[in-house]
Amino acid sequence: MAVNARTMVVAIGLMVAALLAVKFAGKNVSPPGAISPARIVIVPLLADTTVETRRFADSTVARLAELLAAAPGLTPVLMTNRPPGLENIAVRRQIRLNYRAGTMLSGQVLRTEQGYELALRLTDTATDSALWTLPPTRVEPDSGLKPVVAAIVAKIPLPNPGN
Repeated sequence: MAVNARTMVVAIGLMVAALLAVKFAGKNVSPPGAISPARIVIVPLLADTTVETRRFADSTVARLAELLAAAPGLTPVLMTNRPPGLENIAVRRQIRLNYRAGTMLSGQVLRTEQGYELALRLTDTATDSALWTLPPTRVEPDSGLKPVVAAIVAKIPLPNPGN
C-alpha cells in the first residue's frame, strides 16, 4: 500500500503538534497576541517642560528600560509618547490591549532645590491595582536605579519557568 507525500506530511505535522501539546501541557505559555505578564510597558515620565527636566526624565526612562531588559524573563516595551488621560482607567485598559502588557510602569520627575526626585507606580494592568510604588525620592539615574529596578522585578508576577 503506497502512502502519498501529502498524507505523510499531515501525519508528521500531527505528531509534532501532539508532542508540543504534551510538552507544554500545564505550563503557563501565552498564545500569540495574549496579554503577557512578562511584558512591562514603560510610559514616558511626567515632567515639567524645562529642557533639563525633560532630559533627566528621558534618560531615566531609557536607563530603566535597559535595566529591566537585563532581568531574566522580562520584556520592557517603551511608549514613545505619554498618552493624554492616563489617569483614566479606560486609557490604561487600552494600553494593556495595545501593548499586550501585564504590567505598566508610570511616574513623574519632580524638580527640587536639591535636584530631581522620581516617583513611580507599577500597575497590574489586569486589575489596575498598584503592585509597587516609589514615593518622590532622590535617585541618580546611573547608580540609584538598580535597587529601584530590583524592587520592580520582585513585584512583577512572572510565570514560573519550572512548571
